[in-house]
Amino acid sequence: MSDYKIAVYLPDIRVGGAELSLIRLARGMARRGPQVLLVVHDTDPSTLHLAAGLEVVSLDVNRTFAAVRQLARFLAIEKPDVLLAGLPHNNLAALAARRLARSPCRLVLTEHAPITNQIRAEGGWRFKLLPTLIRRGYPLADAVVAVSRGVQLDLTAMIAPQFRAKLIFNPIIPEDVDELCAEPIDHPWLDRDNYDTVLFVGRLSREKRVLTLVRAFNRAQRRRPRLRLLIAGEGPDRPRIEAMIDKLDLTRKVQLLGNVENPFAYMHRAKVFVLPSLFEGFGNVLVEAMAAGTHVISTDCPVGPREILQGGKYGALVPVGDIEAMRRAITHAVDHDEHPEGATEHAMGFTEERAVGRYLALFESLLFGRTRAPSGG
Repeated sequence: MSDYKIAVYLPDIRVGGAELSLIRLARGMARRGPQVLLVVHDTDPSTLHLAAGLEVVSLDVNRTFAAVRQLARFLAIEKPDVLLAGLPHNNLAALAARRLARSPCRLVLTEHAPITNQIRAEGGWRFKLLPTLIRRGYPLADAVVAVSRGVQLDLTAMIAPQFRAKLIFNPIIPEDVDELCAEPIDHPWLDRDNYDTVLFVGRLSREKRVLTLVRAFNRAQRRRPRLRLLIAGEGPDRPRIEAMIDKLDLTRKVQLLGNVENPFAYMHRAKVFVLPSLFEGFGNVLVEAMAAGTHVISTDCPVGPREILQGGKYGALVPVGDIEAMRRAITHAVDHDEHPEGATEHAMGFTEERAVGRYLALFESLLFGRTRAPSGG
């Protein structure tokens, strides 16, 4: 079945785990046959390339609350068969818009992080209202998808003991991963003969705790002159990170790259990949780094990393915020240059094709009242 229309709704097009996952899903589903529209609040010319090949619809709004009426109008005019939404506030907007439009579309919500941890980290009335709104709203959707077992359990604890979100892992590893890893990168620190480079890729926001990584690296590099740190990504915490680099006199050993087009090429050449987060719904970058053949270190934060790394089998887990433990893990990884046996093969279980197949199987069961074996694994 491919003669149906899917709308994928997210706030904007950006280099973020949830956003990229939904864009990858949209692109993968479009390749399978259904018509797919990517619906966003507003477009930014600098990031439109991330949605290349997709039909993008802008609601021309700058706030989620203001998007409800415009999204309802879109549903009434375009009449998609399925509306797939992601991120808590957008999920609630999608629920309200479908009701306002009286649309018969099937509504599937996705949750990409443990909401309880987001509320603690963010604060503010917009997040404090979430538990009540989610408890009332999410059961009205046709399906709710969690991207990890930890997120699934978090939703159950928040909503009701009998509530069951479906589990579908993120679409992470593309078919051309080997070509992406082999793509040349012109950066002297990625020459393993001369440097041992530590890499971070992600949004520069407070919950990612990049400052913890900078402090741990500072301790590690004192006795390891070959060590360098590359930080890829953008976000509101960049000024604080730059100030810390200056304060610790690390400007010749730490570099902020901004957003990079192909993180696999950097991961493949780095010695160690580190994720220092306060919390993660899944931790896509850990899977990417493992697929690229790089040793990974992560904080043992709620909820994704322990699940991905199988309790430390496929990479090191350190306590959240423990600078010395992170320093020791970095030093050990550099000194031993080990890549845990089976890590790359484990990462290949999280392919884009498998996730796309499972979502399409879910949509078709909702639309046509039947189930089939999900294609793609």
